[in-house]
Amino acid sequence: MISGDRHVLQGKRSAFYYTLEELSKQFDQIDIITPRVQHAVASPFPNVQFHPSPRGLWYQPFWIRTTSRAIEADVATVHCYPPFYNTLGALGLKIPFVLEVHHIVGDPIAASVSEWIGKWMTRLLLPWCSRRAAAVRVVNETVKQKLEGWGIQTVTVVPSMYLDREGIKSASSCHPEYTNNCRTSIHPAKRDTQCDNCLCVSKDYDLTFCGRLTQNKGLIELIHAVSNMPGVSLQVIGDGPVRHQAEQRSREQGTEDRITFRGWMETQQDVWQAMQQGRVFVMNSRSEGGPRVLLEAMALGMPVVSTSVGLVPEVIQDGVNGMITTGETEDLISVLQTVLEDRELQARLGTEATKVLDQFDREKLIEGYAEFLRKGAKGEKGVKGAVI
Repeated sequence: MISGDRHVLQGKRSAFYYTLEELSKQFDQIDIITPRVQHAVASPFPNVQFHPSPRGLWYQPFWIRTTSRAIEADVATVHCYPPFYNTLGALGLKIPFVLEVHHIVGDPIAASVSEWIGKWMTRLLLPWCSRRAAAVRVVNETVKQKLEGWGIQTVTVVPSMYLDREGIKSASSCHPEYTNNCRTSIHPAKRDTQCDNCLCVSKDYDLTFCGRLTQNKGLIELIHAVSNMPGVSLQVIGDGPVRHQAEQRSREQGTEDRITFRGWMETQQDVWQAMQQGRVFVMNSRSEGGPRVLLEAMALGMPVVSTSVGLVPEVIQDGVNGMITTGETEDLISVLQTVLEDRELQARLGTEATKVLDQFDREKLIEGYAEFLRKGAKGEKGVKGAVI
């Protein structure tokens, strides 16, 4: 695997960690070529070997070509995104490779000049690079339709929104498989206390936001919306480059007593437990490939409010298992207030949302992903190794 994700080497249990946990069962050996990592930790999986570059990103295409020659593998999968150092390096591989486009940066709305540039780089370079690839993997139909409109014909949808069914159920305080009475026993007060019929976590916040804090996530706009919703509280789970800006904006708008930044959490269980301390999960992104965290919130039985990006049009039916917002301040406020003020709506949305578990079971989807990679190796049987 040729990837820019360095979280595992930094000792963090990110989404990539849990993907590798399952994917490592499918191959005898997995090699992962990454950019440079300061103070890298050992691989947590015995058959997964990391190859971090010794130099900066400028060297990455050369590092990929050099390192891949020393690895015995049948297929490579390449995470493809601007500035395309992974893709450029992959063009020199001697084995079949699959390009993975998890989302198009800046599409449909660019959150910055760099995203706008990245969007047009993708439009110009991806059709050319795809001609060398055995296949192109995308994770939703929206991106597939976009790439096919660009003339790319080797596009296959292979979802990457893996949900750990048992882990989520065990973490869910109000999953309908465990209780049918929980939601009807919620206290009428603004803040929920523990329910009488199950071990619900305390609802300390009205809204939950969770994700990497980058410009495309729409967090700054969400903070502005919250500032215009008196008494509404928000917890922000995650870390990233716009955290300082978001905290400053919260102070400027006088919401520091209603918005809590909780930072990075070590495990999925920690994140899932924290997410449920909010009544409503909100995703205000301008562009996405998934995201997985929205599906996790749904699987946990949380009512969700989301912009229609990434996988959302294929998963959320507005007013049935979630609510759709344009992300504009007035619409975002209107939709959030509608859900926050209607407990019956919250219960109905949350119950319907849990059905995503049947659609995105982690074990089944990763098994399908591994089979897709084997087909990328020109249909050879008994593929033992993969560069991912």
